[in-house]
Amino acid sequence: MNRLSVGALMFFAGIVVGGFVASNRGSESPFFVQSGPVYDGQVKLLDSFVKACLARDAKGCADLYAENATYMIPEIPVLEGHVNILGSYKEMFRDQPSSEMEMSEPVVEVLAMGDWAVLRGTGSSTETTENKVESKTYKWVILSHKQNDGSWKMVWDIFNYDAPYSNNVSE
Repeated sequence: MNRLSVGALMFFAGIVVGGFVASNRGSESPFFVQSGPVYDGQVKLLDSFVKACLARDAKGCADLYAENATYMIPEIPVLEGHVNILGSYKEMFRDQPSSEMEMSEPVVEVLAMGDWAVLRGTGSSTETTENKVESKTYKWVILSHKQNDGSWKMVWDIFNYDAPYSNNVSE
């Protein structure tokens, strides 16, 4: 009889502890947000990226990525790590020094998961050089992580172009 009481007590304690753990995990369960600190943090992250990109600031772009980030863009191998991502931006901005660029990357959706977030959106850019206007549209998905200072950094950045994108040559 004593073993039965101990067994029953252990069973009910397990239910109580399990329920407590499950309810605490529920607060970290993914949910979509359209406002609030997580959403605002993602918008700020993307706005900072667009600003740095338009300024052709390779370091400013790369500093928005975590040290161990992965960057997957069309037509090149996967870039892993901050140093490789910085090199990619330096190369991109070095190759096009005399163009003007317009760019927009609105956040469409944010999935909050505690100190992590998945955001997706669309983008468009138009680059004008002496003899060419090139317009592209694209879509992207980013996994970001909240840093100790409260800022957010990209851990995965994946995008691809909509097909086809236009290449308009100005006369």
